[in-house]
Amino acid sequence: GAWLAEVDTSERAARPLFGGDEAELTFDGCSQTAIPWRPDAEEVEASLRRDLPALRALGERVQRLRDKASRQPSEEGLHALGDVSKGVVADAAKLPAVKEAAGEAGSAILTALDAAKAALAAAVELRKAPSRDAAVPDAAALERAEAALRGRMDGLRSSLERLRPEAIAAAAWRVGGTAGARRY
Repeated sequence: GAWLAEVDTSERAARPLFGGDEAELTFDGCSQTAIPWRPDAEEVEASLRRDLPALRALGERVQRLRDKASRQPSEEGLHALGDVSKGVVADAAKLPAVKEAAGEAGSAILTALDAAKAALAAAVELRKAPSRDAAVPDAAALERAEAALRGRMDGLRSSLERLRPEAIAAAAWRVGGTAGARRY
């Protein structure tokens, strides 16, 4: 996947901004984000650098959210996930460099969370059918509901990816027009 890095002083390796191993640069297929893209990029980059420690801490919280979203969904679990994700988004929105990108990520998460809750409710309702009606539930309908729930949970996990430090920083740079891509 993509990650944000800066070239070290040797100009032969890139060091990830949010942790990880250095990568040797080769220019036979290197793709990079180029900053500054506009004259005000220095101010945006300085703001992001000030926010790096907070973004790293945010990354740890986002990882815990992603882990929770990988568990078997329950109504209580999705409710708790929503509460925690709102807190993470609110904290990210306090960082000037990523405020707008955090808001966009938060909206996507809430939309995905609502869809997952609705899919879970539909699946639970179909699972309860035998005890209420003393009949066997429609297996095909239950399978469709379970598949829809899996799809909604995949969507929720994808939306949570937008809060990863690398993703939110890249989105902030794109929103601000201070980043662009080029290939060599």
